[in-house]
Amino acid sequence: MSFSEKQLEDLSKRIEQVSEENQNLRQQLTQLQEEYRLAQDNRDYVRENYQEKVKELTSETLLTTVLREKLYSEEMDCHDPNRGPGRDEHSKP
Repeated sequence: MSFSEKQLEDLSKRIEQVSEENQNLRQQLTQLQEEYRLAQDNRDYVRENYQEKVKELTSETLLTTVLREKLYSEEMDCHDPNRGPGRDEHSKP
């Protein structure tokens, strides 16, 4: 076998190795792209769920505040004989 034939054989083996590596890298890329897409879908789901929960909590907080103020107002009316039902702050007993 001449030097050129040996070089050709070595280069052919190297091309085969590089082709296999290239194929493996393509498979890994495809797998990573799929994992990335799933991660994006999961992120979007979590973001939407988070935004819904924030809206719910905001509504619940607002409702709690309104009810707390109403309860406080009713307690004040019970303790202040000048502020009963049907009377405003400027009414006289």
